[in-house]
Amino acid sequence: MVQRVLLTVIVSIVLSTVAVALIARSHPPENANKNLENKTASFQADVSYWQQKIRTVGAENAYKEFAQSMLSLRILEKHSAAHAFGTALYRTVGIDGYRVCGEEFGEGCLHAFFSLAFEEYGLKTALSKFKTLCAQETNSADESTCEHGIGHGVMHFLGYTTDSLSKALAICDTVRHADFTVGCAGGAYMEYNLRLASRGDGLETRELTQENRYHPCDELSSRDACMYWQPIWWYIAMERNPDANVFDIAIKMGAFCTHFSTSSPSTARACFGGIGYTVPRMTNAENELSARLCGAVSKNADDRLECWKYTKPQLQLGMQDPTALVCVGLSTSETPRCSDAIARMR
Repeated sequence: MVQRVLLTVIVSIVLSTVAVALIARSHPPENANKNLENKTASFQADVSYWQQKIRTVGAENAYKEFAQSMLSLRILEKHSAAHAFGTALYRTVGIDGYRVCGEEFGEGCLHAFFSLAFEEYGLKTALSKFKTLCAQETNSADESTCEHGIGHGVMHFLGYTTDSLSKALAICDTVRHADFTVGCAGGAYMEYNLRLASRGDGLETRELTQENRYHPCDELSSRDACMYWQPIWWYIAMERNPDANVFDIAIKMGAFCTHFSTSSPSTARACFGGIGYTVPRMTNAENELSARLCGAVSKNADDRLECWKYTKPQLQLGMQDPTALVCVGLSTSETPRCSDAIARMR
């Protein structure tokens, strides 16, 4: 009898939201793929831990402790962990506790929190409650963050189809717009592509192909706002390739955005702004590398500056002058303009 040897297959999937290794060990097939079950068990264990911590020290102190525990992880790894905290927070405190969630860690805490609220209360009641809570925010940034959470929750509740996205955007039109692009509609676009609300680990993110890279934006009247959220999806989808590196991805994303430079300059600007939003998630908010990536996305100074405008506010304090990195290789006529624009952003 011929003994068959089951070779170990290692599939490495590195996401923009989180580094995940799926390893199938050399065991019989029925025992070979337990990773998903293990991740689910680990997630539930984290949720239980933070529920107990919230009961013991209070929600705000528990969140501070959680944030401190994230320091050694990459930005995209933190998102999934923040989902566990958001789940624990909602189960322990209820809907009024959403203000405990910060914007850190890719807003993973908020994503989980809002999706659970919509699951419990249903669309109409949850929407009414969050509209009231968002309107009570005292500054536009916090209001936009709250509205962004509504977009995630609505999209997750309705399901991930283009018809559901249209319905979600119509619902978002009924929400006050502190910022249309970043707020409720932004949450809906982001959730449609990344599908993060349910798990937070990016495993359900939709596949990127040559044919669908501009979908669903190419079918929507609000194309510019939609295109702002495409690069974060492109990045996560492209990083699944184990041979990918951030410079190649940045250059490719820039080429995708340049597609609109002649036909729709406003769409191109929104797209390069979306790259700027994405860059710190590609670099773990490392200052110099972030500046280099914005310097690589296009040969055009305006495109690079649009990237940098949205990257800079997310970086660490005390960075060196980024001018040489962002403006590198530009023509003699564009370099001074690029330098002056960066100086005005400081």
